Parts: sequence; C-alpha cells; structure tokens
Amino acid sequence: MNAPKGGTGKCVWCGVEGRGMRQVKVKLRGRDKTKIPACSAECQRDFEKFNLFMSRYIFVFLILIFGWMIASIGLLFTAPPWNMVAAYIGLVGMGVSLIIFPFSNLIYPFTSSKLGQKWGLRKSVRVTRMGALAVTLVALVFLAVSISTSL
Repeated sequence: MNAPKGGTGKCVWCGVEGRGMRQVKVKLRGRDKTKIPACSAECQRDFEKFNLFMSRYIFVFLILIFGWMIASIGLLFTAPPWNMVAAYIGLVGMGVSLIIFPFSNLIYPFTSSKLGQKWGLRKSVRVTRMGALAVTLVALVFLAVSISTSL
C-alpha cells in the first residue's frame, strides 16, 4: 500500500507515538477506507494480517464464545455435582477460544478499545491471551477438583 508519510499519532499496532507515521487506508468494520497510523511497513503489514484474520474469523469466534456460554448455562441445571463440572468445561472452552482468537476489542473485561489505543494492538492481543490463559488454567484446576470429589 502506498501510504503518505508525515502524520502524527500512535501506531495502531505497536503503540509507539511520534511523527512520520504512515497514514494507512484499510477497510474496518464495513467502512471502505479508514486511515490509521502505522510507524513502519512491518507494523502496517502485521496490522493488515490481524485485520484480515479478524474479519475472516469473527463469526466463528462469536459462535464459539456464545456456544460455550449457552452450553454451560444449560448444563448448570443438571444434577449436582456434575453441574459445576459443566460450568468449568464451559470456562475452559471460552478460555481456549480467546487464546486462539484474541479479539481484544470485543472482550471488554480483558482489554478495552481505550487500552488498545494506549498500548497498541500487539500488546492488547498479548494481554487478552494471558488473561484467557489464566482463566483457562484456573478453570482446569477447579474442573479437576470437581471431578475428583464427585467420583
């Protein structure tokens, strides 16, 4: 992409602030051309890859997250003690989904769009994955305890 140089602001990918930012035109959320700042060709390329990944898999991500939530809530009404096992399996599923698809701008408790603008998308993705990994590990521990006490 030919991007004019000389803009100011923060790089959308790495969060570095400065002058000489490229103003990259990309398609975001159905809008044809949105200008975003990128500090280098590498950041521009990485953002474009992430944007393409997100646009391809956002529907799969939403189905996975809401599918795990609905299944967990439905299984909570089964006979104890298996209802808590179902809840922990749902948490593990949601955590793994967030690790695979780290769409941090959709998961508000982990990162918000303001933090994404402050840090850049690269760090927001890392924070989302670390938070999802922590939730998954805690859910796995509780799942193991629930299974061992119910046997």
